[in-house]
Amino acid sequence: MRRLTLISVFVASIAMLVIGCQQPEEPATTIEVEQMVTVEVMGGTTQLDYSISNPIAGATLTASDPTVEWLTEIAVSESFISFTTKPNVGVGATERQTSFSLNYNNKELATVTIKQQTMECSFTLTGENITPETIDVTVVPTNDQMSYLVSIAPKSFIEQNGGLEAYVLLEAEAYRNSFYGDVLDNYLYKGTLSQTMTIQGAPEEPMLLWVAGVVRDNDNPRTPIVATAPVAYEFQFCPYPTLSLINYSIHIDTTEGGTYRLKYNVDFPYEGGKMEFQLIEGGSSWIHNIRTEDREIVFDYDANPAPIERSTELYVTYSYAEVCIVNISQVANVETKNITFELTAKELHYDRVVVDCTPSDLENKYVIGAIAKSDFESSSHKSDPNNIPKFDLESTYYRPVAVVGAQTDYLIENTAYSYDTEWYIYAYAINEVEDAAISEVQMELVTLVDDRPYFVWPEENVVSTEYSNTLTVGVNGGTFTVKYEVENSHPTGVVLIEEPYDDTLVKGSDGKRVIHNPEARTITFTVSKNTTKKERSTFVYLKYFSSESDSYSDANSSLKIKQNGR
Repeated sequence: MRRLTLISVFVASIAMLVIGCQQPEEPATTIEVEQMVTVEVMGGTTQLDYSISNPIAGATLTASDPTVEWLTEIAVSESFISFTTKPNVGVGATERQTSFSLNYNNKELATVTIKQQTMECSFTLTGENITPETIDVTVVPTNDQMSYLVSIAPKSFIEQNGGLEAYVLLEAEAYRNSFYGDVLDNYLYKGTLSQTMTIQGAPEEPMLLWVAGVVRDNDNPRTPIVATAPVAYEFQFCPYPTLSLINYSIHIDTTEGGTYRLKYNVDFPYEGGKMEFQLIEGGSSWIHNIRTEDREIVFDYDANPAPIERSTELYVTYSYAEVCIVNISQVANVETKNITFELTAKELHYDRVVVDCTPSDLENKYVIGAIAKSDFESSSHKSDPNNIPKFDLESTYYRPVAVVGAQTDYLIENTAYSYDTEWYIYAYAINEVEDAAISEVQMELVTLVDDRPYFVWPEENVVSTEYSNTLTVGVNGGTFTVKYEVENSHPTGVVLIEEPYDDTLVKGSDGKRVIHNPEARTITFTVSKNTTKKERSTFVYLKYFSSESDSYSDANSSLKIKQNGR
């Protein structure tokens, strides 16, 4: 019995000894890292921070190789994991997902799942207000952040290039090597678009208006990548309209006012087509309220009080159609007065004519004027005296002065603008409101006198040719006084000097380089010494005005001062 007890004690002791010597278990090695990662649609490099609990000495963290071509370059550093993803764009692209494992000391610690979405967008595409060359386009995307291209091309051309999707891919690729790639942002749209698009010369051919969502190519920003299937809207531009009139020349055979109706026709009219009218200068003074009524062009015209026929041209246009020109004339008012004029030229000059004029009716208003013969015979006046009052009384920049009674020494100026020496002086009676002639135009041909002023240099030391006047001075310079004359000068004429800007002539105490004596008609100046071996020269310019109030000079001249070198 005791022996059994001793054995039990011995066994218990051994058990306690074994329990007292057992080592505690070591804590497990774990990794803290994001295990579900969503990357950008356009891809790029992603970094994931991680940390390892209870690391094992000498052990390293590794990542398994990627199993898809769109995830590459997985690398593990001491504190983060990096990898690169390609863009998930292109026609037909869908959301995609892959995974890779993280291994530590021959043991898998975690699995990282990579998810990449794609660009999603659909478009509502409409066109309205179609003309022969334009269409109002509206594009509404479901994704306001989606960029897109929109354009128009003939349907047959798109089909020749493999259909809409293939054609749009070619269009996107074309930006790579073109000027448009440099300014691609100018051709990309976002959000709702409302715009008028234009193509010339394509009526009656089926067209496709198309839109496709695109994104930038990371490797080549000049090229947009088509990211959504293109959407198309088929339409046809309207045919070009043609405008025709039943008559292109209208003669109103009454001097009274009234309304005229002219039939017209438009082939291939379209919604939004517009008829427009424009009268040449002068026509709007007697033709008013041009409009269309029941395929007729309608306008009102005033009575013609003038003793001459009047005419104008009406330009009629319909959108995109060729212009139709209508010649409109109205018969002259024959109620004229038989007024004649004793018209005499007393003085003839190059820039003015002085006349005496006595009308047979001393109470009626009349106009005295002059016109160059070449202008009278031009296409404007057509050698027709009746056109002179038309131009005088309808002019917007010149209005003749009406006179009454006998006129003595009447001055007609501004004949200097033309080098034509043959001029007509004329007179004609006008009505009380001064807007029409009521007598024949009486004309007299005169020849102007060539008394235009000009400079001469009587000094022997001034060498004059057709184009220059030259004074030559020595190397030592000095002070010189040179005389000039003005032939055909006016009693009120003045000469002004334009001084040179260079230092060849010395400034005097008054700060001027040239002293002008208008009474003696001389110019005085001092030429400095020429210390160089080279010849030098300067100019003094003279201008003659018939009076101090004139804006333009009547004669110009220059004196070249040439100095020899040493």
